[in-house]
Amino acid sequence: MNNQKNRAWAKHLLFISRVKLIYARITLTRYTTLYFFLALLSCFTLVVLQSSTFASNTEGASAVAAFLSESNVTTKDFGLSFLEDGNVMLCQNIPGQLGADCITLVERAHAHMHVRDIALPQDPQKCAVSLMWFADVLNDARREDLVILAYQIWLFSLSVVTLLNESLPHLFAGLAARALATGWAGFRVQGDKNLYSVYQNVIQAGACGGYDPMGTWWNGDAQHGIAGLVSNVLTLVMMAALSYKLYKVYANQTFSRVGTSAEIHRIYKLVLLLSVSLQLAGFFTLAQTALWIDKISFGPIRPLAQHFPLYLAGFILTVFLEMPWLILVRSLAYNLCIARLSLGCIGVDQCAAGVEDPICALFLDFFGPLRPGHLTVYQSSSVNCNCLLSDKNRTNNTSA
Repeated sequence: MNNQKNRAWAKHLLFISRVKLIYARITLTRYTTLYFFLALLSCFTLVVLQSSTFASNTEGASAVAAFLSESNVTTKDFGLSFLEDGNVMLCQNIPGQLGADCITLVERAHAHMHVRDIALPQDPQKCAVSLMWFADVLNDARREDLVILAYQIWLFSLSVVTLLNESLPHLFAGLAARALATGWAGFRVQGDKNLYSVYQNVIQAGACGGYDPMGTWWNGDAQHGIAGLVSNVLTLVMMAALSYKLYKVYANQTFSRVGTSAEIHRIYKLVLLLSVSLQLAGFFTLAQTALWIDKISFGPIRPLAQHFPLYLAGFILTVFLEMPWLILVRSLAYNLCIARLSLGCIGVDQCAAGVEDPICALFLDFFGPLRPGHLTVYQSSSVNCNCLLSDKNRTNNTSA
């Protein structure tokens, strides 16, 4: 009974100490505090805006799907519809495969008719077939919206880890990720503008006889896109300014731990590039794989994919292999530091005296502290590699 109470009390104290540590890191300076709350505010704002965009795209996709259903138009019966150089193409199979038999359904160059305000198309089935590609585009947009929602939450987690670990790689990765998010928001706004132009051309070409199945949907979609772009631009500018302030603080701490020689600086830049690339590649690889799994499982290509189980297995295997890959890369820092100890790169007396191994310190500054039982790596409030041996090794050394 006493042991259980002691364990519960120890867990409680550990929880309190962690909360205090988190609070101390967030409120370390006014810049760290501003950085945290700006990250939180931008995450909330952009998630709300992206949710509105997702709801709008869902509404549009549902409207087109209902129109296709009423007209009895499916990919299985009519083939695969897609855009190519502004023209609407219709293929009986995946382009490039046997039996594709692609034809040009609507040519953009012929789009010179006036759009009339009518209630129903003259030929509903012909109109529906010409809009099959648009349904696929809207469903792709919905998938992208969900990924961007997860992306904003991931960005906030990067910001938190930046503060807790005082990590330059996470700081740079977060800033680069926000720049990518801003660029993508601008790309989406321009893409929606081009999409609307193509959509109008399909209608003006006479496929729908002037009938507009989307009505006023385009107005709301454009507003959501512009609002998201403006929010991303403002967030990027403010985050860049705060990141510069944090960089000066964290860079001084890092160079004081790893040394100031030219060789160490060269290695530092390489490891910085590696770490930032890993942070971004990890998310984008998972996101891309998830998008393809959903598209090949539920998109119009599904009825035409002859080797669907093989494709699906390949994408799922990618997901399962990526997680061990990220874990193994992180473990590299642990194994490197331990190996340098084992090979005598740092003597026991040096470790006890607090002499740092610059290479070990460099890697741990990027990949985080070691687990208990390997090495103790805390010094003041900064993560480093004052390579103190584990309890077991210290005991063995004392006995010797």
